[in-house]
Amino acid sequence: MFCQCDTAAGKRYRRDAQWLMLAYFIVLFASAWAVKHWAGHGVERYFWSVLPTIPIIGIIARMGKYLQEETDEYVRLLNMKAILAGTGALLTAVVISDFLRAFAKAPDFAPFVLFLCFAAGMAAMQFVQWLHNRVPANE
Repeated sequence: MFCQCDTAAGKRYRRDAQWLMLAYFIVLFASAWAVKHWAGHGVERYFWSVLPTIPIIGIIARMGKYLQEETDEYVRLLNMKAILAGTGALLTAVVISDFLRAFAKAPDFAPFVLFLCFAAGMAAMQFVQWLHNRVPANE
């Protein structure tokens, strides 16, 4: 999950993010069930479609709060680089999608692909940072 540090701020972030992810999965499955079995058309479908975004927005807001709370400047820098890499991956996917739709008349990406691009970009940067920051056993 985003923060891989043992600072107090990191522990609080992980705890809150785990609760928000649990809320996300509960709301996601409840929304899918409601749309399939109960919700009609119009406003009801919009409500159930937007509801699962609330915990995700909460996680994004919690990331911002974590960055404010983190007192270790180096750890904060590493996490900000990971967020920046995720944002770059997301924007790259959006631009590619836009040009494919505009010029090649290609369909949109499947649902959730863009968020996965963000998460993959963050994870890739965290892995690169982990490789870069390893210290040999004799040092």
